[in-house]
Amino acid sequence: MTLINRFSRLFRADLHAVLDRLEEPEVLLRQALREMQEVTTEDEQRLRKLRHDLLQLTRRDAGLERSIAQLDAELDVSLRSDRDDLARPLVRRKLEAQRLLLAVRERRERAERSCEDLEARIAEQRTRIEELRREAELFGSGLDEPRHPESVAEPSFAPVREEDIEVALIQERQRRRPS
Repeated sequence: MTLINRFSRLFRADLHAVLDRLEEPEVLLRQALREMQEVTTEDEQRLRKLRHDLLQLTRRDAGLERSIAQLDAELDVSLRSDRDDLARPLVRRKLEAQRLLLAVRERRERAERSCEDLEARIAEQRTRIEELRREAELFGSGLDEPRHPESVAEPSFAPVREEDIEVALIQERQRRRPS
């Protein structure tokens, strides 16, 4: 029984080693970075939309404030003239505007919180992406450019020959000789 267990463990270990070699860690790391960048890009687009919505809500808030102020002025005139028949619809419109203003402000507060949360998440994602890039650079992986065997290899230099050394030595002596 123990012999079978040992063989099965060896077989699993060999199988895992083969799978590890097949997976190519550099390819997996590049794919993970691409996916993280896509998520970050989507979040940035959501953030732009949220900011646009926030701007619209802020404008709507200001417009409602102006409407309420105008309704107050009209109410003053109506009430000073003892015209309750004109004041009632104005009071109704003012109450509706105030309720709408409260709803707009609540939506704006939620949008502001969402913007803050999303900004923090994007910053965290960018930090993580940079950490992964630095980590990949430590392993010598060029993640920003596609890998080509000829571009990854170090540039080759012709070996220095003895004749080159002799010529350079003569040139150095001539340069240093007093004229």
